[in-house]
Amino acid sequence: MQYYHRLTADRRLIFGGGTSYSGANISGIVDTLRPSIEATYPRLIGIAIDYEWFGQDGIIINRIPHLGRISRNLFHAKGYSGHGIATSHIVAEIIGCAITAHMEEFDTFARMRHIRLPFGQLAGQQALAAGMWYLTLRKRLR
Repeated sequence: MQYYHRLTADRRLIFGGGTSYSGANISGIVDTLRPSIEATYPRLIGIAIDYEWFGQDGIIINRIPHLGRISRNLFHAKGYSGHGIATSHIVAEIIGCAITAHMEEFDTFARMRHIRLPFGQLAGQQALAAGMWYLTLRKRLR
């Protein structure tokens, strides 16, 4: 499993990683991440964790964020496929440029063809979970 971590301006640690591809809610995220936090930063063994949160990844089959326009002044970005921390600031800059009528980069993303699984949401989540499990297993066996 891969993790991200960094210090905030007030010297707090943000530490995260992992995902549920099935759409299931994750409970006890602190218990899930604590062993990795403590292995990465042994001086933090047993330290209190003030906040926890989780979200669901928007996984897109081609793994390229989906940018679009709902109306003249309403844009959207979704489907970071687990790379939102690294990618969202770049996408925000692209959308910011689009808002000021510099559309070149936005149009490049908006033209990308995205495939929607032809199943309902529950079946689609299970198909996604199976596909991500397969890709993870293939990567580990290399």
